[in-house]
Amino acid sequence: MTKEKFTLPQLYKGCKKGETPDLSKPWFVFFRYEVPGHPQKAKKRVMEKGKLNTLNTISERLDEGALMIESLTEMLYDGWSPFEDNQPQENEIGLLLSDAVEMCIEGKKLKEKIKSSKRETEYRTAKRILLESKHIGNVPVKTISSKQIENTLMDQVKLKGWTGSTYNSRLKDIKAIFMWLHEKDFIDTVPTRGIERMKKSSTRRNEPLTSEEMTTIVEYLREHHYAFYMYLSYYYYSGFRMGETLSIKRSNINIETGEVILWANDEKTEKQRACIIPDVFWNEFREYIKAIPEDDYIWSSKSGFAYGPKRVSSTTSISHKWQKLIKKGLGIQKDCQGIRHTSAVDRQKEFKNLHIVRDFLGHSDIKTTQIYVRSMTQLNLEELKGSKSKFA
Repeated sequence: MTKEKFTLPQLYKGCKKGETPDLSKPWFVFFRYEVPGHPQKAKKRVMEKGKLNTLNTISERLDEGALMIESLTEMLYDGWSPFEDNQPQENEIGLLLSDAVEMCIEGKKLKEKIKSSKRETEYRTAKRILLESKHIGNVPVKTISSKQIENTLMDQVKLKGWTGSTYNSRLKDIKAIFMWLHEKDFIDTVPTRGIERMKKSSTRRNEPLTSEEMTTIVEYLREHHYAFYMYLSYYYYSGFRMGETLSIKRSNINIETGEVILWANDEKTEKQRACIIPDVFWNEFREYIKAIPEDDYIWSSKSGFAYGPKRVSSTTSISHKWQKLIKKGLGIQKDCQGIRHTSAVDRQKEFKNLHIVRDFLGHSDIKTTQIYVRSMTQLNLEELKGSKSKFA
């Protein structure tokens, strides 16, 4: 049986397979046809729009698409070749970026290279970044250059405070899209090949903050986001981890003594822990929590960290807030975890007792504490009550 030089025409309806047709996007009929003279007899994609996109209803476009498919199929079996026609075909004009990414996603899903909705979302995020770029927009993919993509990514670094890790992740997605387009003969060269990954040194993980950085953060947050200032202050003074701090309810706090009990089921090491808020912070913190109902979490709302009955679901919310206010807003390229390291270093300087610092941080192994200071018994709690170290 002789193998045909073409694939059967299909209708692209501006959407993914199985979804509702989208009139806001271009529709077209497409098929692949063997390139004349190609040594491997490779087939190149050809697209025909006809008058599809001049029709205003889905039913009209479906009817017109069916007629185009029928007509093109008959022509192909009769020996017609799109490459022997002098009229320009869609493959010569070029596939638009928005359509190209959608076809890439669909193609990868068919080949099971996209196995999760998260991966698909990442490709769509890359698509949105390119489409919204002042350097690119919805242009034919053949016209997109390496410089345009690089400038687009660097704009995101400046505007959104991307770290090297985020930059590299987005670049990886964009490279995957253009590699697929190249494999399917939509583009002759891959424009992302010359773009280098960004070094990941822009964010200094788990590094203590300097006194100048602490002062800058405190002054800024007191004025612009008091609830987040109180969260970070408590995080600094309590020794609790980020997730543990989020789990604190008003009922965990003794309003008379300033002692905070963290029950075993809320604690990472599954041991009950306690802390006493130092005098330097207690008065301000007591005023802050005075109006909070007993059963409410101290930090609840994802957007504002105001108190409420529902806990913030994860520390991701903290990281996003830190990214927006501190890294992007103030230009301090250190992680939020740096506050915990700063607190550990300050306690070691003050008490010169590694066991006190270990109990303060809730570590099971003092070797972990040594990592912190390089960067509770009841007696220890009473000593920490008089701590002079300040989140300022």
